[in-house]
Amino acid sequence: MKKKAIKIAASTAVAASAFVAAAPAQQADAATNVNQLLTDAQNAGTVLKWAISVEGSADYKTQPFTQYNAAKKAIAAAESAAAKLSASEKLSADAKLVEPKLQVKRAGAYIDAITSSVKIKDLTAGLDAAIKSNDIEKVETAYHKATGEYRKQAALLDRVYGQSTRDGIRNEVKPAIEKLVASVKNEVTVNMLAKSASANTKAGKLEEAAQNLTDAQAILDANVLKWETSLQKSVDDAATAMPLQVLSVARVDANTVTVKFSKATPDVLAAGQFTFDNGLNVHSATVSADKKTVTLTTSTLEGGKTYNLSYQGVATGKAVVVPTTPIDDSFVVDQKDTAYLDLGQTRAYTVSVKNTDGKPFNGPATIDLFQFDGTTASSEVEIVTVDGKTQGVTAAQWTGDIVNGKVIFVVKATSAQVTAGTSTYALPVITLGTDTGNGSTPDPLEAGDTYFVAEAPNGSVALNFDSSNGGTDKLHAHNKTDNYFVAGDAVDAQSDLATLFKYNYDANDIYVNGTLDAFKNALSSGDAVSISYNDKPSNASTFNITSDLTVSTLTFTNPTREVSTEGSTFRFEGTGTPNFKVELFRDVNADGELSAAELASNKVGATATVSSTGRWSIDAGNISAGSNDYIAVQYISGSSVTKEIANGANTEATNNNVSATATATNGKLHTVHRGTFNPSLVTLNDVDASAGISTGDTIDFTFNGTYAHALGSFKTGTITLEQNFKKLVVNVKKIDSNTVEVTGLSGAIPTGFDVDVKTVPTKLQSTTGIINQDKLQLKPSATSAQNTVN
Repeated sequence: MKKKAIKIAASTAVAASAFVAAAPAQQADAATNVNQLLTDAQNAGTVLKWAISVEGSADYKTQPFTQYNAAKKAIAAAESAAAKLSASEKLSADAKLVEPKLQVKRAGAYIDAITSSVKIKDLTAGLDAAIKSNDIEKVETAYHKATGEYRKQAALLDRVYGQSTRDGIRNEVKPAIEKLVASVKNEVTVNMLAKSASANTKAGKLEEAAQNLTDAQAILDANVLKWETSLQKSVDDAATAMPLQVLSVARVDANTVTVKFSKATPDVLAAGQFTFDNGLNVHSATVSADKKTVTLTTSTLEGGKTYNLSYQGVATGKAVVVPTTPIDDSFVVDQKDTAYLDLGQTRAYTVSVKNTDGKPFNGPATIDLFQFDGTTASSEVEIVTVDGKTQGVTAAQWTGDIVNGKVIFVVKATSAQVTAGTSTYALPVITLGTDTGNGSTPDPLEAGDTYFVAEAPNGSVALNFDSSNGGTDKLHAHNKTDNYFVAGDAVDAQSDLATLFKYNYDANDIYVNGTLDAFKNALSSGDAVSISYNDKPSNASTFNITSDLTVSTLTFTNPTREVSTEGSTFRFEGTGTPNFKVELFRDVNADGELSAAELASNKVGATATVSSTGRWSIDAGNISAGSNDYIAVQYISGSSVTKEIANGANTEATNNNVSATATATNGKLHTVHRGTFNPSLVTLNDVDASAGISTGDTIDFTFNGTYAHALGSFKTGTITLEQNFKKLVVNVKKIDSNTVEVTGLSGAIPTGFDVDVKTVPTKLQSTTGIINQDKLQLKPSATSAQNTVN
């Protein structure tokens, strides 16, 4: 018994020692298994990569399902095994799976694109069969199916990695379908327009129906079409069914009105068939070439009146509304918006100038490119061409002649700036070198700001746009169409531009928060985002929104520039983030910043809450005489104005539409000037040397105060002159920003009134219709010295 017990004990010890020895070996085997599975996944990803690459076996027709499924299976096996590893080992395993997962994502897009290509081929065959049937309705149905699927394919192709691969798949189906679609595009369009015209006529939408037929006939006239006879008949039938009716009436100028009909009118129309109320007489009528528009010559249309039109004695329900202050478009630039361009791109500006008689301006002009302060010439941006001509000297200024009322100039960052790779900025200002026909040169014209932005460098960066949570960065622009955003510090000076970068993103990138579209729609000015950026499109950048708060920029919609007012109360309005709070403050020293003292004692009006539609308003009372500067601040519930200012004031209201002088600091000032619009000097220019006021003479005004008063958008008015209680009313028209011209006398000259108003003391007693740029009526001062005609 003793020996048996000893043997059992010995065998148990041996077994135990064997178990202890085996445990490390099993762990090593497990690690080896995971490594092998990771290697298998990486190899499967490489095989898949070559299956969808033009350098490999991709033929743009074969869908690599075998390789695709094998890679997915290998990745799943590796992930399952790695889940049992320690945290640090799992991180290492995850890193090895990034590349094969990327290839699976790209292969999925490749497979989807080829699936769509097969559908396109089938629909191309269907369209071809419909065309051969000579049935336009069948053609239209097949056309829409084919083009609709082709648009889907274009979207799917955008997800395919590699330009050559995208082109290869596209070229498998693109030439055939595009050729077929182009062959019947006009026919289908005319057929659709004819049917739309009939439907709109039945619905009483005659203006839309008329436009349908105009567009259809233009295509028929310009092209030789299949089934042309039947298509023309469809258009003619739709036109016949449409009643002849006045669609619109519009003012062209003070003596011209156009009347637009739903369809062709008789070749000759008598002026007597058109009548207006309010005393407007029609002198003549002319029919246009297409017989759908009639031009009427009328007596003078007066500002502020409405003239209702009747045709053949029947009220049309259409009227001409004449504005009291018509818009002045004599000196304009098309590009008034702020643009963010790549550092190496260019921007073109178009400037139009008219003389006071409406004819194109010809004369000298200067174009300057300024820095943020609006006065310092830029050394980093240049004018490349003017009217298509390359500039001989690289400079931020051009001086030359405007020809035929238009000049087009192109700006870009200098070569040195592009090489330096630092963002820059330019404010173009156009100055005319002579008057536009009235003896006075218009004020300089500001064009839209342009930022030339450098692409962000490779590497990791954390951006925080939420100033209520310690953020000092700013989301300057987000272009969801072209997939990029511009971010950096709040740029208030030229030196701040070094922090400004452009971040591109596309379907190849990795989005921790979900898809590309999810990231695009979520990113806003209240977020914080972590980025691992790679500037090569073929490589993947990583974007992670770590704090998602939608914040809209706080802006003023009233005023949008410096304004004048006579009242002691002014309503400030603007846009902001729904449900945020907004407070308004006087900026006493007009430095564009709110000090602790200003925050403590210069709040204006009540705290406003931004509405659900993003609107806010604050009524400011007790507006002082002279200049008053204001700044608004928005903040989230739980924050405060003081905290916002301390965190960089990124939520202070800004406005890019005010003048350069008003934005000399940082664009946050909004100035309201309280006072009457009155002259400090009135000067009569006796043009005909008649020693008396008469038609053709001009009157110049010099205006009071620090505000740059100017005559606003009006055409005619009256001035009442007084001598010893006797009054003479003079009709005048606007010439320029401080001059009117006498067009005649209103009524007889009072007995004893001496028309030699420069010799006999004469006061400017009152005016009508003469307003400044803010629509304040010109009110002569009670001080005799100020309103005496000189």
